[in-house]
Amino acid sequence: NRELNVVCGDNLRLWHERLGHVNVQTIKKMVVNGTIVGVNMNNVDENFVCDGCQYGKQHKLAFRKSQPRNSKPGEYIHSDLCGPMSVPSLGGALYFVLFKDDCTGYRIVYFVKHKSQTLDCFKQLVKLIKNKFDFCVKTLRVDNGTEYVNHDFRSFLSDNGIQLETCAPYSPEQNGKSERENRTIVESARSMIYTKDMPLHLWGEAVNTAVYILNRTSNIHTPGSTPYEIWTKKKPSVQHLKIFGCEAFMQIPDCQRSKLQAKSKKTYICRVPERIFELQVVRPSNEAN
Repeated sequence: NRELNVVCGDNLRLWHERLGHVNVQTIKKMVVNGTIVGVNMNNVDENFVCDGCQYGKQHKLAFRKSQPRNSKPGEYIHSDLCGPMSVPSLGGALYFVLFKDDCTGYRIVYFVKHKSQTLDCFKQLVKLIKNKFDFCVKTLRVDNGTEYVNHDFRSFLSDNGIQLETCAPYSPEQNGKSERENRTIVESARSMIYTKDMPLHLWGEAVNTAVYILNRTSNIHTPGSTPYEIWTKKKPSVQHLKIFGCEAFMQIPDCQRSKLQAKSKKTYICRVPERIFELQVVRPSNEAN
């Protein structure tokens, strides 16, 4: 095994939280193999118990072996709907629709208020893949939910030459990839929320963050790489990541404050976009506007 030579930096527990409570062994492998960049860790062998994971994760159940993965990105897509959630998200959504590319493992998530919006999400995905790879999705694999198995959805698939694969009724394990993905994403989101005691209506932000991080995390199907790198041909950097729910200070524009008012407000980071200066923040609920 290659030894990890690092200078003084952050610890493993901090990066475990920044990376949405990803398995610590996965983090170690990615750092040692150079799968991701921007990580400076001073103790890769640190041992700890994460309270957030205790709250947010359950025992993994064994699924039967999956079928071989497709070799071309964008051709074969798995999808599943998750919800309704107990509280609406910041944007009013009660569900999220997950699409996962079979070849790369890359995930794309949409948030909806109603199940009936699932078709609109798939249309957006088809357009995205067409623009990126210059071909159409060939196969969509789903469960037997009415959000997928209906006249309008079948008509769109038929018009675009897309094959629909469904699993047998009451057999969610046949749609195992999407079922597992939703569970992994929800566990990660739950762990992030409870670690920082954030309000539950931020579940959409936590789910979005979980998907962002998982796309930049290696797995058994992408050893030495990540879904993001295979999908975009670019190595991901996680240097800009902050812990979900950590405190931050947002500058108040001069035109919105008087001479003696504070120049910044305490906020909480609740989303991780592509660039650090776009970090979305939420004001504490007990703070006056």
